[in-house]
Amino acid sequence: MIFEDVRSPYIVKDETNFRLETGLPLGLHSKIYGGVAYSSASNDFYQTDESEEGSNLDNSKFNAFVSKVGFKNNSLNYKQYATEGALRGIEGRFVVGEEKYRAGNSPTAYSTASTNHNYFQLHAHSLRYFSLGNKFVLGTHLETFLSTKELFQTYRSTKLAAQGFTPTPHSKSLFINEFHSNKYLAGGVKAIFKFSPDLHLRVEGYGFCPIHEELKQADLSPIESDNFIDNYYIQGMAALVYQTGIGPVSLSFNYYEKSNTNLYVTLNFGYILFNKRGL
Repeated sequence: MIFEDVRSPYIVKDETNFRLETGLPLGLHSKIYGGVAYSSASNDFYQTDESEEGSNLDNSKFNAFVSKVGFKNNSLNYKQYATEGALRGIEGRFVVGEEKYRAGNSPTAYSTASTNHNYFQLHAHSLRYFSLGNKFVLGTHLETFLSTKELFQTYRSTKLAAQGFTPTPHSKSLFINEFHSNKYLAGGVKAIFKFSPDLHLRVEGYGFCPIHEELKQADLSPIESDNFIDNYYIQGMAALVYQTGIGPVSLSFNYYEKSNTNLYVTLNFGYILFNKRGL
């Protein structure tokens, strides 16, 4: 007997980009860099997490030219599930783009709309590991993202185009509405218990605070909160990790404070990798 899940995904993200980047090393672990890019991002989505049979997806496209400059320092001992070193960086961007929106079945104010967006972005982050004896490591993660970008046509398209906070490997594989915002403060701590040089247990907890959080109105349009910080959202991970010579093996339990499924259990071998984005 064969069962087929015919439910439509409520979000389909796609991006094509062209990038030109250059950099200059500063010592063993640091560099300054700059670049330009063209990004064409298309998001097909339902305005809610549930869809009705035969309903059409909304579509939001954003075509943009991006210029950036930044500094990065990376002395982590592993690309994924590191236990030593630091990763710090700051990057500024200027974006010139056009948003094109087409409604599906959503009761929005416009069936089609086109809006120009010119804005600055600043992204700074710091990840550090502190060895407290042979068997225990404490990690800290601090991050901020600031932007002058205006809201998009709908609440969902605004969130899809906003920066995401994805501190764990599993969180990078999901779109979680609560952890996306045009401006935010975030941070967390990691407790790592080392059983051997290659085997460890790590427990991580993070808080995410949107600044002037994007809120959904009754007609599905977005509005920014007047308050500097209205809400905060929690995510966490507990993972048993073994570092092989060709990549990590991990059994992880991931928790997200969000409206539907909160807990995910994954068994992975190797790295979770994604292509670089233009924006």
